[in-house]
Amino acid sequence: MDKLPVMLLLLYRSSVTVSFSEQTVLLSNYYVTLSFSQATRSLVYMFTRLLLQYL
Repeated sequence: MDKLPVMLLLLYRSSVTVSFSEQTVLLSNYYVTLSFSQATRSLVYMFTRLLLQYL
């Protein structure tokens, strides 16, 4: 049994899983940034509403 194709297959599978996990991390970072910006926007909106009420 030749070991080179098996090694190549294992290397290919490990690289695929690594790229998949990197994509998942990038996606989660993107969603966290998105929700954080939305929360900041709503906080600023509420703050300006309160300021307008008190002024």
